[in-house]
Amino acid sequence: MLETTLGRALFNETLPVSYPYVNRNVDKKVLGDIVNTLAERYPKVEVAESLDALKAAGFHWATRSGVTIGIGDVAMPAQKQEILERYEALAEKVQVQYETGLITDDERRQEAHRDLDPGH
Repeated sequence: MLETTLGRALFNETLPVSYPYVNRNVDKKVLGDIVNTLAERYPKVEVAESLDALKAAGFHWATRSGVTIGIGDVAMPAQKQEILERYEALAEKVQVQYETGLITDDERRQEAHRDLDPGH
């Protein structure tokens, strides 16, 4: 027997049967840790199934809770236009390098992902 909540029981139903029961609040960090553990220890098919089930459960219960999200809830950075222009210029540079044969298609895709990663 385990004392838990209905929400936790429903959440755990989205995870693989062999995944240890999560009996605590799941915030963004905890969810990230769970996803990382799934990716490290489970086959890709099982990870995808769990993430799809989690997404479906989230939408299912969010629509019943009355919680809504609107465009006004999304924070826009003050420098949005500058950010967009910078990444458009980077994308154009990489595309020109690809079109002139300086880089391969794989390198073009890797460069695009690297440039979009703020940690780089």
